[in-house]
Amino acid sequence: MRLAKACAAHQIKSGSASTERRFISISVLDADREQLPHRLRQMIALLGEQSIDFDALLRDLLNWNDERVWARDFYRALNPQPQEQPAETETTE
Repeated sequence: MRLAKACAAHQIKSGSASTERRFISISVLDADREQLPHRLRQMIALLGEQSIDFDALLRDLLNWNDERVWARDFYRALNPQPQEQPAETETTE
């Protein structure tokens, strides 16, 4: 699971708003490159049982300039949009 989705899943499961604050501290929303390694270690330790896709995490870190993807993944996982229902067709009898 990508890191942002794992963070959202943890927040939903735990009900703790601190997960979002920690997520913001590692994302482009509040990025500090010098503190990033320490904050990432803390986040990964917090997620514990969550399955994290470390290959995707490495790719994301190598392409750090576009980390808005993390924010989109996180908030979409927290607030999934309902699937559109197909329009019901009227039947004439």
